[in-house]
Amino acid sequence: PQSYLTVVELEKIFTLILGVAFQCENKNMYIEEVQQLPEVVQKELMTKLQELTETNNVVMSSYLEPESLEKAEVDGMCHVLLTALQSVVLERNEIHEKYIRVAQERDDYLAQQNNRSGRRSTISMNESLSDSRD
Repeated sequence: PQSYLTVVELEKIFTLILGVAFQCENKNMYIEEVQQLPEVVQKELMTKLQELTETNNVVMSSYLEPESLEKAEVDGMCHVLLTALQSVVLERNEIHEKYIRVAQERDDYLAQQNNRSGRRSTISMNESLSDSRD
């Protein structure tokens, strides 16, 4: 089902794909494809690309030579990686907490169902016993 979070997650994935496409060796091919799109779409894509380039969230590329980097570039990449890692850890913790809550709710629900069916069994067993006595 579509929800706000679904849209947000899809937007993140789209942004990542867009960033990869415009940083790869075939970026000229993608640029030509984008130029064939309606102007409104081109503007939206350019806005997303600007967000990517302005935030310096380019973490790694396939043709990156680590020894060719300046210390400031390495420090910047480390900062981006640590920030991304912190975000992932926080998200993991939130998901784990939700899982624990849902598991507890499930267990409570199952316990209630077992109690209800147990009471029904006891009632029907008592009725059967009283019927057999008569």
